[in-house]
Amino acid sequence: MGERNFHLHGNSFNRRAIGTEYETLACEYLTRHGYQIFCRNFRCRQGEIDIIARDRDYLVFIEVKYRRDEHEGDPAEAVDARKQAIAAECDAKAHTDAEAAAKAADDANAIDALIRKMLHDGADSITLQYDRTLTNEEVAKLTRAFTVGVKRHCEQMYNSTSCRSYSSGKVLLTFSSTACDSAQLKKYREETLARAILVHDALWESGYLTGDMTQYELARAYYVWLCNNCVYDEGTVSSSSLSHLAYSALVDSVAVCDGYTGAYDLLLRLEGIECTALMNADHIWTVAELDGKTYHIDTTWGDQGTRVDMSFFGMTEAQSRAKHAW
Repeated sequence: MGERNFHLHGNSFNRRAIGTEYETLACEYLTRHGYQIFCRNFRCRQGEIDIIARDRDYLVFIEVKYRRDEHEGDPAEAVDARKQAIAAECDAKAHTDAEAAAKAADDANAIDALIRKMLHDGADSITLQYDRTLTNEEVAKLTRAFTVGVKRHCEQMYNSTSCRSYSSGKVLLTFSSTACDSAQLKKYREETLARAILVHDALWESGYLTGDMTQYELARAYYVWLCNNCVYDEGTVSSSSLSHLAYSALVDSVAVCDGYTGAYDLLLRLEGIECTALMNADHIWTVAELDGKTYHIDTTWGDQGTRVDMSFFGMTEAQSRAKHAW
């Protein structure tokens, strides 16, 4: 990783500078292993947390401790009850900050944080509280922003958002699928996950996937498998068609772009690969973190010819923009 130059003040180490150096090392390590760094040195009333990161659907609080030798004790011993209390308070404050930022409908990361928490909790709605009644234009803006946000998790098969604004300033955002009601969606989710697990297990048992493969190689293998085991729905597809769902791609083997992308993202997530969906006005595809690098992957367009088109796998952002602007 290269030589690190630590700073000296007189005859003693500058502890803040050393701490910053090791926090940077920790962030580099975490990023290589698929964590998304939210912030460093997050402060709340009780104290400070060195790093807050996201590991898939979990918000992770990280305390960085350096030791010159083992005689100074195990770093884990420094995370005592006080530090744990700080983490709990920072957790609450981070969620409050995300909610405050999301209210403006301009902060995609804050909106994503609220949606991830909703999905983790098994809910289908988010409540926001404003100090006034929203205008129709503000409701429409909020609805658009959260619809884009929830579609980034298209493996969950939500693609519609209703926004109800109350005179008290309360706003209720409820997420659903245009293809089915909530009870049916729950059933589709269960069947889709069961099918994805069967695919996952069969590919490992057959030797198609092996333990020495990198994340990039695993993602490429799943890309080829999906393109070979799903066909694009060439018919006139209404918003109520099941072809928009990952269920259709994995269970019925037919889909359009959001079905392809949702199925692919679900398969990647089973491998512990961090991914999300990116979209423009009429298309959606995958953005994945593979071995510490970001790649764009479009399974839909990869499956448009008689053979799998590998040019749509492992694209850089520039290559992806050249193929579909957003």
